[in-house]
Amino acid sequence: MFLASWRKLVQNVRRSSSSLRRGQRLPAGVRKSPLLFVELLEERTLLSTFKWTGLVDSNWSNPGNWSPNSGVPNSSSDIAQFTGSYSVSQAAVNLDINAVIAEIDFGSSSNITISSNNASGLTLTASSGSSIISLGSKAAANSGTDTFAVPVTVTGTPMAATLSGGALVVSGAGSIQGSPAVSFKVMTGGALTVDDSVGSPNNNRIKDTASLTLAGGAFNYVGNSANSTETIGA
Repeated sequence: MFLASWRKLVQNVRRSSSSLRRGQRLPAGVRKSPLLFVELLEERTLLSTFKWTGLVDSNWSNPGNWSPNSGVPNSSSDIAQFTGSYSVSQAAVNLDINAVIAEIDFGSSSNITISSNNASGLTLTASSGSSIISLGSKAAANSGTDTFAVPVTVTGTPMAATLSGGALVVSGAGSIQGSPAVSFKVMTGGALTVDDSVGSPNNNRIKDTASLTLAGGAFNYVGNSANSTETIGA
């Protein structure tokens, strides 16, 4: 009985689709199927976030130092976050691999220092948009002094740094260089410090053509001699 009724309904639909003109009504019991529209969406990459814990040792390459501990930040779709409360030893991060990340966030009262015992460097590049350095403007409030004592290379995509709290220090083997546009915005409560008194003299720690906007924040330069210089915004 049910099968016979279904066949009759299908036959009615077929007849109506071939003979129905504009303004005519469908046979009783037959509903017009709604049209299906498919919208093409923009391709987007979901970023993976790794939060530093420093629970095992100081090495960036050890998954046990990150949460989740399934891997380490090392791709253009990864975010490295330093947003916990750390002991002095946990706040000393050894970049023991050449790592690639899209974003690095500092949001802590601890003083984070990223250095390397094997001359490794950090590359900032994003799978889409701009790569990011954030002090207190993304994940959590920041009041610590956070130091890059490793070379940071910006490549592929522009880099935007927003310093809303605490201080970002570039010293020792540290530098921030690269071919795309590099910009720093220092908000009230934030500071950017170029320290040339530690390590070999380097008058090019920050890319010369980088833009620097002081929106209530501070820029500090510490030289190692009367002839020390640093150019930003050339």
